[in-house]
Amino acid sequence: RRYDGQAGVHVNLVCGRCGQVIDVSDGELEALQRRAAARAGFHVSAVRFELHGLCPRCQRARHHRLHKGGR
Repeated sequence: RRYDGQAGVHVNLVCGRCGQVIDVSDGELEALQRRAAARAGFHVSAVRFELHGLCPRCQRARHHRLHKGGR
C-alpha cells in the first residue's frame, strides 16, 4: 500500500511503466464529489481518483524506442 501525502480531493496520475505518482489538485473534482454525495444522500469517508497511463518521461522513452525500431 502506498502512502499518499496529498490531503484533500485530488487525482493520482500513476505511470504504469516506472510507477511514478503525480498528484493533481482540481477544485472541480471536489465539487463533483460533493454533488454526487449530496444527490445520493451519501456520507463520504474517503475519496480516491486514479488515472493510469504513462508519465511524460516514459512517453518520451517509448517514442524514442519506437522510432529507433525497438519495442
